[in-house]
Formats: sequence, C-alpha cells, structure tokens
Amino acid sequence: MTSSLSFASVRRARLANIGRGLLAAAAATLCLQCKGSSSGDAASTGSGGSTPSATSVAAAAPPPAAAASIDHTATAGSLAGEYRGTIGGALAIVVRLTKDAGKVRGTYFYEKSGSDLELGGTLQGAHLRLDESLGKTKTGAMSLDLGPDGALTGTWTDAKGNKPSPFRAAPVHPDLSPTTVTVFKKAIRFTKPVDRADAAAGVCKASVEYAEVFGLKPEVEAKINPKLAPGKDELPDATCDHGVDTERGYSIILNDKGILSVRTSGSVSDSQAAHPSEQGFGTVNVFLADGTDVALFGDLLKPKTEAALKRSLAASVDAVWKKEKWEASDKQTVLDALEPPSSFVIEKHGLRFFADGLPHVVWALGGDGFLVPYAALVGANGRAAAVWEK
Repeated sequence: MTSSLSFASVRRARLANIGRGLLAAAAATLCLQCKGSSSGDAASTGSGGSTPSATSVAAAAPPPAAAASIDHTATAGSLAGEYRGTIGGALAIVVRLTKDAGKVRGTYFYEKSGSDLELGGTLQGAHLRLDESLGKTKTGAMSLDLGPDGALTGTWTDAKGNKPSPFRAAPVHPDLSPTTVTVFKKAIRFTKPVDRADAAAGVCKASVEYAEVFGLKPEVEAKINPKLAPGKDELPDATCDHGVDTERGYSIILNDKGILSVRTSGSVSDSQAAHPSEQGFGTVNVFLADGTDVALFGDLLKPKTEAALKRSLAASVDAVWKKEKWEASDKQTVLDALEPPSSFVIEKHGLRFFADGLPHVVWALGGDGFLVPYAALVGANGRAAAVWEK
C-alpha cells in the first residue's frame, strides 16, 4: 500500500518541480563536495532500521524515470545495467546504465552524498567513454574498458580532463528471489537566497531525502523506486520569492521476509503560510519479488474483517487519547481521518496506522500513528503471511 505525503495549503501554494537552471547553478558545488568526501554507509538492509545521518550535498536532479533497455544479466564482455565500485580507490559509487546500439546513458551517485549525476557516451568494442554532467553543465568524464566479466576499469577526470582518478566498478546481478534488498539514501539539498534585494527576506532551503532500492530485477525496481521517490508536491520551487524551508526524510520499518515497508515524513515552513510549519507523511509497503503493493485485506488481514480492524484501531486511538489528554472532539477528528484505514506500515509487533489530513494542532498529537498488535488482528493466509511468524 502506498500513501502520498500531504502538506495541506502549502502543497497548493508553494511546491513544484525543481528547474534545470537551479541544477546547473549547483553543479560546481556538488562535484567539489562529492570528490572531497570519503565513502559513507549509505546503503542498508534488514528490518527495523532507519536512514543514516544526513550529509551536506548540493541540489540534484529529481529521480529519473526508469529505463526500458537495461541488461541486468551481464555475461562475459557485456555491459550490465547496475554497478558498484569506487573512484580514487575510496569513494564508493553506484552506477546505472542503459545501452541503445552504441550509445550509453545513465546516472551515478556517490554513496556518501546520494545525489545523481548524469552520464552519456558511447561504447565502441570494449571501450566506453562517458561524459558526466549536472543539468547542462559538464562536470567530468570517464574513459573505461569493459572486461570479459562485465567489470569496468579506467580513469575519471574532471570536466577539463585534469585530476585523473582510477575508476573500478563490478556488475551487480539481480536477486531473483529477494528476502531483503539493498537500500540507498538519495538526497536533494540546497540553500538559495530569496530573489529580492531585501536582506531580511530570508532564504529558501531544501533537505529532501528518499530511499532507492538496488539489485533487484529491472522491472521490479521500475515499480518500487517511483513509489519511494518524492512527488512534485514534495520538492521545492525553483523560484524563491520568500522564505521557505522544505524537509523530507524516511525510515525503513521492515526490510525482511520479502517485504519493504517505509514511512516518509516531512515539513514545510513557509514564512507566508497561516501556520509556520505544515507537516505530512506517507507510507510504502511493497513485495520485493514483483514490486506490487501489499494489500491490507487479502495479503495481511483476512478479507471481510474491516469491522474487527475498526474496533481494534478505535481502542488504540482511545489509549493515546487518554494518555495525551486530548479534547473529545480531537479524538473524533482522528477516528474520522482513519476511516478507511489505508495508510500503514508493517512493524515487528503489529501494524501502525496513520491519519492523513488532520488539522495542524491535532497532527502534532497523532503524528506517531496508532499501533494495532497482531494479536488484535485477524491474519490472512496470503502473500504477507510471513510477517505473522515470530
């Protein structure tokens, strides 16, 4: 099940897709930070984890659309669709490539930063030449040889052909029967002054993080990664006419038993909004084998047990209401927002449900969601039955 992040009135008033002009302006900053950082632990697997701590990187392009012609079954001498390796022997990188005749395109990012750089070039025989760019600005180049095992070795240089560094990357073969998956942290970050001479006008800031799976079948990644990526309404505007601070993060709730369950959360602080900060969240629950959503009823819960879930969920809300000493009207507002219960994550001890569209004050009370233990639920013998196993 997938639920989108909601920012109420701020969504309608302030957020739109990032423009290419901003990307080009950030090119020099990004490459300087990428090349100057050491490799970090940006990938994670297993259940109950969370994203690594943020690192400062510049603005990056929004997640690219999934490519249609990736060869993920690299044989001797063939170009693979996914690679992991290093530049300079220490900077860990993740590469995705597509090939159409002799033309090669793709993206890569440093695991430390998580910000995409675009790749484009040609493959002639066993020699691959690629230009690296951010927006319309060339930021580097690669001269690589394709080995008999599909590995890439060669040299990276900057845009002027200077500062050569060794490049090595090995092909990653897709996991055909995954129980867990490698997840990388991707990031879009920048700080931009307001487009006015008024020094007190403030700045526009963005810190948008999202998960991206790696090492699955291409058609599966093409289904899962767009669900994990931020939507247009979660990205900052390319223009900056008054102060806006956009944040988005995520937590991996479950990465086990063939299921990935992720919660996203974010906030927008708009200097011209009715409330200083609007908050929202989203959830993603998918099967790693095929990328389809986990159905609440059928995969997790027994069909036609909606009434039983409603009673259990009401008991959970009531417990929080008593603990937090809400007003009676706030309790009913939350119950109304949970009907029907569609936004949830899969935890070790039960299902946690979230209410979307809550008023600003009530959201602060119910933002952590409402846990319903498995013991209070009626399980289904469906595709997600393994989550009930201790």
